[in-house]
Amino acid sequence: MNLSVRVLNFGDIRGDWTAQLAGRPPGRRVQTPTNAFLILGGEFPVLVDAGSRSTEALTRLGLGLETIWGEEHGLEAQLAQHGVRKEDIGMIIQTHLHVDHAGFLDRFLMSVPVIVNRRELEFAYSGVGRLDYAPEDLHHVVERLYTPGALGCLDLAFGERAEILPGISAVCLGGHTPGSMAVVVETDAGAVCLCGDVVYDIHGALVERRGQLNALEPQTSGNFATSRLEEKRAIKLAVSLGRFLYPSHDHYGGVIEHGHVIGRIGRMIPGPVLPLAPQYATAP
Repeated sequence: MNLSVRVLNFGDIRGDWTAQLAGRPPGRRVQTPTNAFLILGGEFPVLVDAGSRSTEALTRLGLGLETIWGEEHGLEAQLAQHGVRKEDIGMIIQTHLHVDHAGFLDRFLMSVPVIVNRRELEFAYSGVGRLDYAPEDLHHVVERLYTPGALGCLDLAFGERAEILPGISAVCLGGHTPGSMAVVVETDAGAVCLCGDVVYDIHGALVERRGQLNALEPQTSGNFATSRLEEKRAIKLAVSLGRFLYPSHDHYGGVIEHGHVIGRIGRMIPGPVLPLAPQYATAP
């Protein structure tokens, strides 16, 4: 089975760079994509994460976010770039359910199962996350919860792994949210870890590592619902899960060797490996 990963962009977000990485002085705004991922080569195409339902759903967070969205960022347009129709998708796997990851779920039939970690469901409905979770998205998830076969719940604690389909598994990372998962895809070029928002900026978190003294110690983001220690633990686990690491809000993925980032990779895996260079950093 020759699985591959294609990176989709469901619109760009512009905001202060402190959300991406702790320790940065505020005042610089950066523009980053809202990545989702299309896994091809299996029995059917699989979608990992589902974007935001509207620009309003993001801006209502009140964090000074700007959204850059055009018709080319729509669900059908992004899938069509890879010769896939919405009707072709056979499963959706959610790294987590935040507003910029679960917005298009109600565009799919209930016969298309959505896979999520049960701990993420518990946290999403706890009220702690406030508008990080769009109420419209959560209403739809409840509908799926009570529709036979429409929602699949994994019961994963930190570090636990479950195979979902041949060559595709989920690993509980926690960190960003208590129920956050990585999706690990086995390709001919090596395993790809789709890590959600556990890492935002590969260069800042894993290469530059501003303010970190210990060897291989990652820098955390400025946006997590757990603790800084739990986010560090999540990042370290994500780095260990494959040859490639791809966050949901970086322009490029990372190529990992023995715990180090040795290169970057574009929006197709397998694909050309790029050098570590300033033009591949999310924010200089």
